[in-house]
Amino acid sequence: MGIITGIASSPYKGVMFVLEQIRKSVDSELYDETIWQQKLLDLQMRYDAGEVTQADYDAQEQQILEQLDLINSLSFGDTDEEEDEEDESDEDEGEEDDIGDSLDNK
Repeated sequence: MGIITGIASSPYKGVMFVLEQIRKSVDSELYDETIWQQKLLDLQMRYDAGEVTQADYDAQEQQILEQLDLINSLSFGDTDEEEDEEDESDEDEGEEDDIGDSLDNK
């Protein structure tokens, strides 16, 4: 029965693998700061070359800067969570020391 189940679920696993790869690719483009910085530089170069109007430049620049702000807020958010976890572990260590000290005093 295990072999039949494995064979029957193989297409599902394959589709899930492909979908996961697509998600990773999309995430890397959406949240890669370097890509968005490059888009901003390309936009500036096209504007300087006269290929983009001032209105188009302003609109596209706004979108790019909003995405960069989002990326930065997400990356700073991760850092804060890591620091909070470190602070909590430091506090736990301090509690253990207090317990040990109180036992030593008795």
